[in-house]
Amino acid sequence: MKIIIMTGAFGGGHVSAATAVSEQLHDRLPNAQIQIVDVISQLFEKQSKLIYGMFHFLVNHVSFAYNTYCKVTTGNQIEITAFQKMIAKRINAFLDATQPDAVVVTIPLLARYISCYKERHGGTPALYTYITDIEVRPEWLAASTDQYFVASDEVKQSLIDKGVFREDITVSGIPVRSSFVYKNGTPLRVRNHNKREVLIMGGGMGMIPGWKKMIKQLLKFPRIHITVIAGNNQALQGEIQRSFPTVRVIGVTNQVAWYMYQADVLVSKSGGVTMFEAIYSETPMCVIAPFLSQEQDNAKFIENHQMGVVMWKKKEDYAKCIRELLNSPYTLLQMRKNMRSFRYRLDDGCPYEAEWRSAQAL
Repeated sequence: MKIIIMTGAFGGGHVSAATAVSEQLHDRLPNAQIQIVDVISQLFEKQSKLIYGMFHFLVNHVSFAYNTYCKVTTGNQIEITAFQKMIAKRINAFLDATQPDAVVVTIPLLARYISCYKERHGGTPALYTYITDIEVRPEWLAASTDQYFVASDEVKQSLIDKGVFREDITVSGIPVRSSFVYKNGTPLRVRNHNKREVLIMGGGMGMIPGWKKMIKQLLKFPRIHITVIAGNNQALQGEIQRSFPTVRVIGVTNQVAWYMYQADVLVSKSGGVTMFEAIYSETPMCVIAPFLSQEQDNAKFIENHQMGVVMWKKKEDYAKCIRELLNSPYTLLQMRKNMRSFRYRLDDGCPYEAEWRSAQAL
């Protein structure tokens, strides 16, 4: 069996979700041929850096334009442009060449191209869509989708309201790496010192705004230890080490789950994957001033489910808010309980889950 997972590096979340799905499928279908494909690099090899560069500039420096686009397209049909026709042609050529048995998508709009291809090829390949947003925009929807995997019951109901059959929707959460998923409960939080542990993560779009002032203010409080995961941003890593020698700075690491499990709070943007990593590790979130529309939707989700606090204003005293949460052990405990309760309600399912369970029962 050949399965292709199609994704794109629009932030880190879509690729991370694709990797998580790949791990699930390898676990259930060890003999399957599973390939993750960056669709932009695959279809536009020479222009991919420019395309991603333009996207990152848009969301980081002209976010109001990006948010306006999201508002305009929400609830509306997507107009087919000449550029989209070119994408469809290239996707068709790619699928003709690879002949997969199934395609999994983790970025919006792509499912529509696969769906059109299916309709012309007798219903193959199978199409599975992982919606990595809390708000369902029309570009996630495609007529020939075999199964949608969604973050929550609210997303499921939104799809049903848009005409998707209930049985075609699985509430499995936004997929996270296997290192976050503990089958036999949650591991104990290890304390190597008597300080409260604050984990700061910037996410796929870079470090959170106002990080320097926030760290400086946090370090004025007693009994606080700070860990920053800077990823591949070596310049940021060096700057933090020079400015704040008592802060632990981590570069690229495959131990994110471990650091999150040891943290009392996670300070981050409200990316979808990061949010569900926090849910699986039961680490209450302090969300910094969400400005992209998806981040705002995710932040509202965190507030509504009482899994963390959201600092909505850019000029808010982040350090004070974080400190107040750290000094509220009952609130932290209740947030962890809410995360655990939510996580236990999720379906473990992924593509071919039914077949895998049948094989296990034999």
